[in-house]
Amino acid sequence: MKKFGLFFLVGTFIISVSVAIGLPRMTLAKISKAADISVNLQQNVYVGPDEVINDNFVQAGETVDVNGTINGDVVVVGGTVNINSDVQGDVLAAGGTIRVKGNIAGNVRVVGGTIEIDAKVGKNASLFGGTVSISEDSNIGWSVGFGSGTAEIQGVVGGNIDGGAGQTKIAAKVGGNVNIRSEEEGIITVSPPAEINGNLTYKGAREPIINSGSKIKGDVIQQAYLINTLPAQSILDLLGISLWFLRLVKLFGLLVVGLVVISFFKKASTAVTEQMKGNIAKNLGWGLVYLIIIPITAFVLLVTIIGAPLALITITLYTIALYLSKVFMGLLIGYWILQYLKKDKKDKTVPLMWAMILGIVLLTVLTIIPYFGLFIGFVATIWGLGALLESTKKYLKGN
Repeated sequence: MKKFGLFFLVGTFIISVSVAIGLPRMTLAKISKAADISVNLQQNVYVGPDEVINDNFVQAGETVDVNGTINGDVVVVGGTVNINSDVQGDVLAAGGTIRVKGNIAGNVRVVGGTIEIDAKVGKNASLFGGTVSISEDSNIGWSVGFGSGTAEIQGVVGGNIDGGAGQTKIAAKVGGNVNIRSEEEGIITVSPPAEINGNLTYKGAREPIINSGSKIKGDVIQQAYLINTLPAQSILDLLGISLWFLRLVKLFGLLVVGLVVISFFKKASTAVTEQMKGNIAKNLGWGLVYLIIIPITAFVLLVTIIGAPLALITITLYTIALYLSKVFMGLLIGYWILQYLKKDKKDKTVPLMWAMILGIVLLTVLTIIPYFGLFIGFVATIWGLGALLESTKKYLKGN
């Protein structure tokens, strides 16, 4: 009954948005046909240089290599993603290491650990990861937005550059303004052949290093660091609340929820963890799909008026699923660590409570890391969300 209770809760959630997440095969077929989308989830995905795909390309795999011509959008998730193609639409990618080359007619939007752009991009480039690099041969038609630990922007940018990083190097020809937010001890460097046609505006304690030979046609403007970049912290200080205190509250909240879940839904927790250990790429792929499609579906239900109650239920369960995804991600991390430390590697059993506590603490610490922590949190969310809902689908089909 306990296991049924958890799966019933999430199952109701899945049924209420089945039109979006694909339980009925007929619905999936209609959506795919209408949107002209090709969807596949494999261990490794490869598109040869002579291949031409005349629709949207949606894939997930441990390694994704796209070398052909795509007459549509590219949406990919993988451990390593290499795109060396002519793409007539947008590129949306998430993964550990992502490299984008070739000619992209639309936008490039990427979340990853290491991001390398060496391409001609017709519109905007939005890049979020641990390390972001745009090569000297790149040409971004519109603007660049980024958030990372380190960033190096070269090549040509037709519009503005907006971003934040611990260390930022600008060596690009920029048609508009450059707006950079730096950490308190962060470093902003402008080096040749940099040519900024607008202003260089920075938010940081340190003045930018502008090397000889760099050209800035506008002004160099410093915006107050504490006032403009830390409003939340300033409000907390006024209220006498420490940011670390809030982080501890978040940590203990996850631990309490985790203890409740593994105590009352032990079998279900094990099932979700096993799903997460299975096909990682598939979990990430479906997690990303659920993350995007479910709110859209809820909005559509909401505007129909008659579907408003179902929309509210969907959003409530969606929020619960997002929160639980971090609990299960922590459980998986703890499982891996305890399993690694065991002398008998053949014994796969570990105490769930200690695995959960260890994993959630470590996950919380990782998500505190500036910029990169947000990437860790994003991956944890889509991984856990995908595994949770896929496990529930399996349970419902088996009962």
